Amino acid sequence: IGADDSDYYYVVRDHVIPQIKDFKPDIVFIAAGYDALSGDAYADQELTPDWFGWCVAELMSLAIAPLVLNLEGGYTPENVVRAIEKTIDALDGTKPEDFLSLMSIEPLCKSSAAHNKQVCYTRRVSLEDQRGMASASSSDAQVAHQVKATATRHLKAATQFKAEADAKKAALEAESDKLTGKVNKKARGMKLKQISEIEKSPEYIDACLVITGQASKFGNFS
Repeated sequence: IGADDSDYYYVVRDHVIPQIKDFKPDIVFIAAGYDALSGDAYADQELTPDWFGWCVAELMSLAIAPLVLNLEGGYTPENVVRAIEKTIDALDGTKPEDFLSLMSIEPLCKSSAAHNKQVCYTRRVSLEDQRGMASASSSDAQVAHQVKATATRHLKAATQFKAEADAKKAALEAESDKLTGKVNKKARGMKLKQISEIEKSPEYIDACLVITGQASKFGNFS
């Protein structure tokens, strides 16, 4: 289950843009890949072409530094063409709010906001560590430790839940395989229904999301 316009919008608005403003770069290089588009042949994200237009338009509106876009991924040509068109519209002066009016942005729930903050802060600390610039203040170090500990705990819980659920699914699948012939059709159907119910349960969906580094949809493991 890929992230959509809303997920990416809040991360860029609340975390990426403030970091750019604080850093005040001389130039901004953008890896302009479009494989996060919904329907891409290889990726599993759910972005619309309007999101790419909004993102570039938002960066343009900052007027902090020149933008350099380097065309990269995107493996479904008809989708990529539409996204590039929106990007060009943004470079040509279309305002962020014009793109935003075409997007379906859902309200940001508390669990998603907390997850975004956790992931972005962890990523920032990781980059600073790699550059030999570990956080200078003890308060930042304490927050980073808490974020890491919380993320580890949630990931462990999600991983354990999914492992147990997958074990149940495997057992049900094995039982279903043994129920051959018309006489066992109903019983086999019941086993398959149980498997489907596990896969569609809020806990299982959230476990899959958290394990892959995404925000939980139903508030589990967060």
